[in-house]
Amino acid sequence: MWVSVIVFNSVNYNEMKRFCYIAILFFSVLGNIGCQKVDEPTNLTAIVVTTNPVQEIGLQTASVTGSVGISSFCSFLLSEQQNLEDAIELKAEPIDSIGTYQVELTQLTPGTTYYVAFCVTDGFQKVIGNVQNFKTLSYLSVREVMALGWNESEPKPFTTSPLGSFLYTLTDTIPYPELINSSMKFEKEEWKLSVANGIPFEGTTKQLVAYFPYQSKAEDASQVYISANTDFLYGSDVLSEEDPIASLTLKHAMAKVVVELKKSSNSQLDFTIGTVSLRNNPTFVHRPIALAAYINCWTGECVREEPLEENAGLSVNGNSPLDVETPTIITFYVIPTSFSGGEVMLSVAAKDNATDTYTTLFNGNTWESGRQYVYPVTITPSGMQIGDVYVEDWQKNEGGTIVVKK
Repeated sequence: MWVSVIVFNSVNYNEMKRFCYIAILFFSVLGNIGCQKVDEPTNLTAIVVTTNPVQEIGLQTASVTGSVGISSFCSFLLSEQQNLEDAIELKAEPIDSIGTYQVELTQLTPGTTYYVAFCVTDGFQKVIGNVQNFKTLSYLSVREVMALGWNESEPKPFTTSPLGSFLYTLTDTIPYPELINSSMKFEKEEWKLSVANGIPFEGTTKQLVAYFPYQSKAEDASQVYISANTDFLYGSDVLSEEDPIASLTLKHAMAKVVVELKKSSNSQLDFTIGTVSLRNNPTFVHRPIALAAYINCWTGECVREEPLEENAGLSVNGNSPLDVETPTIITFYVIPTSFSGGEVMLSVAAKDNATDTYTTLFNGNTWESGRQYVYPVTITPSGMQIGDVYVEDWQKNEGGTIVVKK
């Protein structure tokens, strides 16, 4: 700080008055210059900037607006970090004459939380408004499909496609069908639904039902046609916005009946197996062996179609010679059923002579879904004998039990 001292000599009053006026004006201007920063504008006005709540949020899109009371250069900052670290700056476009600006966000990642703020500069200062966060909609996807082989303790990846799939939005009353019997294919090491842009949740809970093999005519997951002697698998998963990725474990709908054929050591029979049949005994009214049914893939309940012929059944071509030591394995996939002794017959015909046939009867049993029934069968000089059956569970086939309506 410095002080000036002015000494007046003999001057008249008017000259003194004029001099004092000039001095006061000089010091006033000098004082203003000393208090002002040269790099800031005079009369600076605070800018009020508002980031409005995000609207029209989609899988990969959202609409953001901001408000400011002056005409300025405006932009939006977008980041996946709350502190806007590494934010990208997007130009804002005016949408009215009262200071509202907008940006349409695209190419966002589904199921991701973003942070956005409106940003304004008037050439001298840059003001960032409040930060709004939003989460893009999640879409349904399939992480994996698992299934079990016949005597395995752990499921393995199932990659045979296509699967049939149904999608339902779950409500308090009834499931709303959203995707009807769409094929689901395994391509480039991942499962893909046959929908172009994914399926958003929008706050709902959904259930994906899948089955194999695919049938183009299926119209509802509660009534899918299944054919005997074809392994049929099905499974489902409940999904939500918080957990939108499906992991399906397919269950076996059929019972598996395995016949191990061989001849006794004292048999001189030269016999090449031709057709092996599992069929209904025509002398009984009850027909346990069904050729087709409809399955409810939600519940596992199965409605059988009764065979038109009394002795209808399943047939497999053996095409191998009978051996004493090594049995020939014949496999049937049977729609679950129950029967009394004698109601189900096993027939083995020679390859080159259909009249050369051996027949025997099964004891009563219940063949349930998710179980494998193995029967050792021996052909002796006096006929064909069935040994003691042993039952093996298909491991981890939980929930696969079928209730058969006769």
